[in-house]
Amino acid sequence: MKTVKNIFVLTSTMAALLASGNVAAEEKTADFYVTIRITPVCEVVTSTGSKPTQEATAPSAGADIDFGEYPSNHTNNVDKQSKGNSTSAIQVKCSQGLPYNIALTPETEDDTSGGGKMVSITPTTNSEKIAYKLFQNTERNQAWGNQPTNMLSAQGQGFKTAVNHIVYGRVAGDQFDKPVGRYADKVTVTVKY
Repeated sequence: MKTVKNIFVLTSTMAALLASGNVAAEEKTADFYVTIRITPVCEVVTSTGSKPTQEATAPSAGADIDFGEYPSNHTNNVDKQSKGNSTSAIQVKCSQGLPYNIALTPETEDDTSGGGKMVSITPTTNSEKIAYKLFQNTERNQAWGNQPTNMLSAQGQGFKTAVNHIVYGRVAGDQFDKPVGRYADKVTVTVKY
């Protein structure tokens, strides 16, 4: 009888615990993942003007650099930069935090370190060229070319706002003793990421 009484007490206690909710229910867990991959991307805009002609004035927009007009006996360096203000230079939009490099490659006689040569667009047989150099800074002591050591490095800020990069240029004073006319070169902008 004592055994039946103990079983009754134990059964009554279990029933009371279950009814009160104090008995821990058994649980099992598992995990799953929610994922998305954002791929790196960059966009570049130069807002260039039209190609210069002999009669027309030099380009007037974007990253274009107009060195102006000088007599052939001019002997001082001429420093200019991208037309307009910082919002009309090379505009780059890249994924947030994405490191990128901008390479500049002159079309005519690129020396890989930011130097190129403007060729005559005068309708003659003039084969003269005017050398110029491109730089990353206003002091013009950091060449801007297309090699890992002279590309401009920056970091993406996302696509809401473009990062603007001004190009600084210089024509040395010994380059002006050339036949009259307009000289031009095209520069390719490459964003590497």
